[in-house]
Amino acid sequence: CLVAAPTSTVQKRLAGLGALLAAVLGGIGEVDDDVLRREVIEWCRDAEGSSIADLIVAALDTAESWDEDRTDRSRMRDLAPIATAILQARATTPAREPDDWSISAPSGCGCDLCEGLAVFLSDRGKRVLEWPLAKPKRQHLHHTIDAHEVPVTHTTRRVGRPYVLVLTKTAEVFDREDRARAESARDLRRIQASWP
Repeated sequence: CLVAAPTSTVQKRLAGLGALLAAVLGGIGEVDDDVLRREVIEWCRDAEGSSIADLIVAALDTAESWDEDRTDRSRMRDLAPIATAILQARATTPAREPDDWSISAPSGCGCDLCEGLAVFLSDRGKRVLEWPLAKPKRQHLHHTIDAHEVPVTHTTRRVGRPYVLVLTKTAEVFDREDRARAESARDLRRIQASWP
């Protein structure tokens, strides 16, 4: 989940995992082990993947509702600097160049189609790909694009045989990054105010 593309499904799962992370770190229920807590904090510090900050923010948001006097709330403070560093980096990421249409390729199945899609997506200057493909191959790419919420439209031009799959990168490439920077800045302000 932490290395997956930040699709809407992944975001929902991270919110639930954040509550679990808060429970482990806060020692709610039967979990009250400082060694485990330190290991989890180290794991958060060393974790790779674009979603670790989202997980940590969800955990801090869960703990925010806890009573100020609770010991378990104070145990969450070690997460705040980790989230702050990641959110600061995200919020200050420079805007994408207006001619940069590159997109990080989703983790595909490794087939030739997914590799071809990855080549198209990573090309900074190429916005449209016209790809003659039989129906099962077009469906495979449709599924990959939709499942990973890739900002690319996919239509089929039904002329000739095989029909042509037309892939077009959308302005959502830029909009997502703008929203992510703004959201990171908001989260950063909230975390710094709630977890000084």
